[in-house]
Amino acid sequence: LVTANTVLSILAVDYPVDKVSCYVSDDGAAMTFKAISEASEFAKKWVPFCKRYNIEPRAPEWYFQQKIDYLKDKVAASFVRERRAMKREYEEFKVRINALVAKAQKVPEEGWTMQDGTPWPGNNVRDHPGMIQVFRD
Repeated sequence: LVTANTVLSILAVDYPVDKVSCYVSDDGAAMTFKAISEASEFAKKWVPFCKRYNIEPRAPEWYFQQKIDYLKDKVAASFVRERRAMKREYEEFKVRINALVAKAQKVPEEGWTMQDGTPWPGNNVRDHPGMIQVFRD
C-alpha cells in the first residue's frame, strides 16, 4: 500500500507529465505488478481530483488521514460530494491491494505459475529471471 501511495503521489505531482518518471524495483514480482496496475487504474480518478481541487498531500492514504474540517470555510458542495466518492473509491482500492498482499503470502503447494499458467522457472523466489513491465498511459 505504501508503494502504491508513493506511485499515486508521483503521478499526481504538479509537474509536466513528459518530465516525470517512476521506476519501481522490487522482488514482490507479480504482487508489485498487480498493485501498480491497480494504482494505475485508481490514478485515472485520483489525479484529476487532485488537480481540480489542488489536493495536498497527493498520496491518498495521508490525505484521507488528515483531521481537517472541510466545511469550515463553506467548501463547495460539489467538492464535498466528490471527496466522499473519492474516499469510497480509495477504501475499495485498499481492499483490493490488501487482498493481493494476503494472496501473495499463501505459497501454492505446486509453486508459483506465470500469467500464462506455465510454472515459474525454477520456482525459487530467490533465483529466477528478471521481469520488466512498462506502463504507458
